[in-house]
Amino acid sequence: MKYQINRKSIFKSLINFIIVLLGFLMALVFFYKTNYVQHVLLIFAFYFSIQLTITLLLLADFYIKTKNTVVQFSKNKLNYQINDVRYSFEIEEIETIIIHCAPSIKRNSRVIFFPFEPFHYILINLNNGQKVYITSLSDSNLNSSIKSISILKGKIFYLKRGFFNNGAWINSPFLDAL
Repeated sequence: MKYQINRKSIFKSLINFIIVLLGFLMALVFFYKTNYVQHVLLIFAFYFSIQLTITLLLLADFYIKTKNTVVQFSKNKLNYQINDVRYSFEIEEIETIIIHCAPSIKRNSRVIFFPFEPFHYILINLNNGQKVYITSLSDSNLNSSIKSISILKGKIFYLKRGFFNNGAWINSPFLDAL
């Protein structure tokens, strides 16, 4: 399986943001004739600006982290290319694979509450201390596709996310590195 940033996955990651935008526009049309239009518009504009900021920051973070990266799993190797420099590792050299995702992604649910929930990534820790990132901009169904690779069984773990679990609320390689 080959993982590299593509336009289709970027669009799938942003589709929920587009749905929130359409909801905002529908609310604008609905409340246009009411007396409380200014208050409602202010609330929706505030909510929309927060969602826009978080979503665009995650998109930039994911893109910068993996823009020149190609990761490919073959029979017994992990081939990793960044900026035209190629690395090759045996599967035995992989220590752990940690999936950083929202609970809705882990459950393969279609119901999400925030437009930034589809952004998730995988951190591959190697025995030599090197880290390899694969983001959802490479494959929008990254969670399922990485679990389907049989040679990685027993090395895949989830980092719990959400309000009451350990880990940050938003899946960001930059925030997790702090």
